[in-house]
Amino acid sequence: MPPRPTTASVGIEWVGPLRSDVDVLGGFVRLTRGDDGYAWAWAAAVGPAIGTIALRDHELAFPRRGHAVRGDGIWLDLVEEAPGEHWSVGLESFALRYATAADAPAMFALARDPQVTRFFAWSDERVEQAEAWIAGLRAKRER
Repeated sequence: MPPRPTTASVGIEWVGPLRSDVDVLGGFVRLTRGDDGYAWAWAAAVGPAIGTIALRDHELAFPRRGHAVRGDGIWLDLVEEAPGEHWSVGLESFALRYATAADAPAMFALARDPQVTRFFAWSDERVEQAEAWIAGLRAKRER
């Protein structure tokens, strides 16, 4: 059985812009302790200009105090500024932006580059096949 989250967690959700210069409609960040003893970090942001960006790490050392974790390619710090009312979130990490149909031509161009394809196999012969593959990703994520 895979590890499960415990009740030791902090979760923050927001709707609306983070800052006036960032086009983000909403998102969330959650830091929890898994029953395997590791800290788990999840975060996501959504907006028309950025699409959907997701982060998940289940192998972070749980903080001895506070809500700050570090790992390979991630730093997350949650600070409760006003108890039960206001939190500050600091997050630097590598994350994944979900592919969209607009990415298909660039993906297809990369797949035709021998310097790229020496590391993986690509069987699509037309951009439309790449678009269909991207369209099927959502169903795969929801399984």
